[in-house]
Amino acid sequence: MSNLTKLFISSVAQDSLTPLRSRTFDEFIALGHQPEMYERTFGPWPMDISGVEHCLNKVRESDIFCLFIHNKGGSMTGSGYSVTHREFLTALNSNKVLLLYAEPTVSRRYFSSVRRMMYLYIEQFRKTNGRDPSNRELMDYLELASETNAAEVPSKYEVDVYVWVMLYDIIEKHGKYLLDMPVGIGLDWKPILSAILKEGAYYFPRKSEYLESIDALAAVGEFSEFVQKLAKEHLNITAIQHPRLMLARLQAVIKGAEIKQLANGDLTLGKVKNCSAICLFQHNNDYLDSIYSVGDTAGGFHFPVDKHKYVTHTYRTQPARVPVLYYTEDKRMFYLLFKIGEYVISYHFPEETKWHQNLYVDYSEDIKSGILMAHSNVMIFEFMNSILRGLQK
Repeated sequence: MSNLTKLFISSVAQDSLTPLRSRTFDEFIALGHQPEMYERTFGPWPMDISGVEHCLNKVRESDIFCLFIHNKGGSMTGSGYSVTHREFLTALNSNKVLLLYAEPTVSRRYFSSVRRMMYLYIEQFRKTNGRDPSNRELMDYLELASETNAAEVPSKYEVDVYVWVMLYDIIEKHGKYLLDMPVGIGLDWKPILSAILKEGAYYFPRKSEYLESIDALAAVGEFSEFVQKLAKEHLNITAIQHPRLMLARLQAVIKGAEIKQLANGDLTLGKVKNCSAICLFQHNNDYLDSIYSVGDTAGGFHFPVDKHKYVTHTYRTQPARVPVLYYTEDKRMFYLLFKIGEYVISYHFPEETKWHQNLYVDYSEDIKSGILMAHSNVMIFEFMNSILRGLQK
C-alpha cells in the first residue's frame, strides 16, 4: 500500500457533493490507487488527537489533494479558518499536487461581482486599520453586503459567505486556478493522472529552469503590486507627459471579448471588438470636460454635470473605481466607465456580433464581466485607475 498514489478528497460535508465524492473515491480505487476520504477510510479519529489534526495529517500523507467547492462554507475552527480551508493550506504548504474545483455558477459569480466588492473593502480596510481584515471581518462585511446589495453579493442562504473568503484566499493570495466542478458526471481520472505523469516526466529534467521562471514570475507580481500601491497611496502626480500618446497605447492593449453567460459558461451571448476609443473627462466648475481622447470619437465634449449623459450619470451616482457599463443600440457601442476622484474615463467597445437593448438589459453583468476578465484588461484598468487617482488637484 505504501507505493500507491494517495489522493485526499476534500470538501464540505453537503448532500450535493456526496455523489461526486463517492464516484471519485470508487474510480481511484478502480485505477489501483489509494483515496483518502473521511467517511470511507479514516473517520472517526483516534482518541489522542483532534479531528481537525487527524484530517491534516492525512493530507500530509497524501500525494494529490483534490478539493471540491460548492455553496457551503463548512465547519469553522478556532483559527478563523474552516476545516476544508485548513486542509487546502496544509496541502499547499506541503507541496502536494493540487486539483481544485469549484461549482461553475459560484466561481463565475465570484469573478463577476464579489471579487471586486472584496477588493474595494480590503483596500479601504487597510487604509483605515493598517492591516488586512480577518476572515471573520470579511464574513461580516459580505453578510451585510448580501443584505444591502444582493445584485453584487448573493444571499448567505444561496452561497455561504465563507465560500467567498476561501475563494479569495485561494485565487488572489495564493494564485491558484480552480477548474469547473463536474457535479453531474464526475471526473475521468485516467487522463488526469496521465497528464500529471506526463507533466512530471517533462518537468523533472528542466526543474532548475522552471524554478527560475517561477521566481521571475513572482518577482513581476510583487513589482506590479508595489507599483499600483505606490501610485494609489503615495504619489501626487502633477501632470502626465504626452497624455494622448499614453491613451493611444492604453487603447492598443485593451481587448474585446467573447461574452459567456455567467449562469451557464457554455452559452456564448455574443462578442465585442477591441477598444476603439478612450475619453478622459475632468470635472471643472459643474461641467465635465473631455480633456483628452483617442480613437474613433469626436472628443471635445463639454457637459453640465446635471445633463443626462453616461459620463455625468457615472460622475454623480457611481462609487470610485467601480466599473459601470452602458450600451447605445443605434451606435452599436458599449461604454465601460470608471469614476476616479474628479476624473471619469470611458472605454468604447464596438459590438462584433449583433446586440440589442433588451439583451444588454438582461445580461449587462455578463457583458461587463466578459470585458473585464478578457486577457489582461482588469489589471490594466486597475493600473490606469491608480494613475488617475494620483493625478488629482
